[in-house]
Order: sequence, then C-alpha cells, then structure tokens
Amino acid sequence: DKPYKCSVCDKTFLHNGNLNEHSRIHTREKPYYCNVCDKTFRQKSNFNRHSIFHTKEKPFSCNVCKKAFMERSHLNEHSLVHTKEKLYSCSVCNMSYTKRFHLKRHSLAHNQERPYSCSVCKKTFKLSDTLKRHSLIHSGEKLYSCGVCEKKFAKKCHLIRHSLIHTGERPYSCSVCERTFTQTASLKKHYLVHTGEKPYSCSVCNITFLWKIHLKEHLLVHSGEKSFSCGVCDKPFGSKRSLNRHSLLHTGEKPYS
Repeated sequence: DKPYKCSVCDKTFLHNGNLNEHSRIHTREKPYYCNVCDKTFRQKSNFNRHSIFHTKEKPFSCNVCKKAFMERSHLNEHSLVHTKEKLYSCSVCNMSYTKRFHLKRHSLAHNQERPYSCSVCKKTFKLSDTLKRHSLIHSGEKLYSCGVCEKKFAKKCHLIRHSLIHTGERPYSCSVCERTFTQTASLKKHYLVHTGEKPYSCSVCNITFLWKIHLKEHLLVHSGEKSFSCGVCDKPFGSKRSLNRHSLLHTGEKPYS
C-alpha cells in the first residue's frame, strides 16, 4: 500500500519524501543551486553528481591500470576488461559478453524467424499480436483515444506519448545534467554522451560511433556507394553531411563566418 498520492497525476508513493520529490515534476521547482554554473536541480543526488564535473574529481580508481572514473558504475564496467569476466550470457547458445549492449546485439541473431506476414505490405513479424497491431496502419482504425482532446491513435504507446503534451510531464531525468525526457529510450541514448560509450562498431575497421546513423554513413566509405546527389550539379556524395557542405558552394552561405 502506498499512502501518499500526487494531487496532479494520482501517482502513489510509499514515503512522503518521494511524493515531495515527484511533485517538483509538476511545479518545475529546482531547489538545488550550483554556484559555479548557476544550474539548478530537482534532486540533491543529481546536484551532488553534477558538482563532480566542476571539480574534475574522479574518486573511483581502477586498481589494475589506475584509470579513474567519476562514477562507481563506470569503474565496475571498466574492471571487466581486466578480469575478462563476462556477466551477460545468451540464454540460447550460452555465448557471454562483458557489456549488456553486446549481448543485446548478439541476441538479434537468434530472433530472425518472423512467421507472421502482413498481406498488404508483406512486412513480417515474430508475434501474431504484433501483426494485428501493425494491420491497424493499413485499415486506418484508431482504437486508442485521448481523454483530453479526443485525438485517436492506432497504438497505445503513441497515446501514452501524446498524453505527456497535456501534462507537460517529462518523467525521465538524466542523473548527470538533469535534462528530462518523455521516454526511457531517449534517456538511455542521452547517457552515452556522458559515459563516452560508443556502442556502434564498424565490422570492417572497428571504428566505433555514438549514433547508429553515423555508423551507416561511415559504412558507405567502405562500400564506395554514393547515395546522395546534388540537385544543382548532380555530383554524388557518400553522406548527407558531405552533400550539405557541398551545397553551400551553390548558395554562397557561410554558416561559420
């Protein structure tokens, strides 16, 4: 039983302190103030973590190579490099990995079977329920309706995401910089900026990238494919960024002057 209830969104909490902390999402109150950069924080723990960035202090040190880290979790993951311990094991073939995202990437190899096919666009799915939800795109049927503005959606997850427009709630907060997000997936991607982790690796030259789209662009270097063409002079380019840079020659624009 959670006796403490939020008067705005009806979410319940076990302790009054947790309710008070949650309430700041609605009030936008940020009582913890950094006197170095004037940034404010909703939670004291996030403020303490942020303060380390100004001191440059890295209190957690590897006892093998002496590399230092700002957070213990980063040290723990780094330590696996030395111990060769692989904590993340595949339940299908027992392959093991030092990092969770490596296991996730490997797991895709076992999930290639997609027996359910859409009769309209031939897209395939692993589960019949997923195919049924997908079919709503073609039928135009929208089963999920917003209780505030009555806008309708084909998927429940789209309705939930839309609802945040009305509440203004961004419930997922970065523990380092306190930036907030409407989805956990967006927060997880954002964390990579702070950890320096680059999960997308080129299978040809092993260069790693922060974002999947940058890996895709990079792979064109190896394939020699040039998919982006200038609309003025038809010159082809391997990446959209290269095309955009070239286009400035025609427009005369100097964005960095």
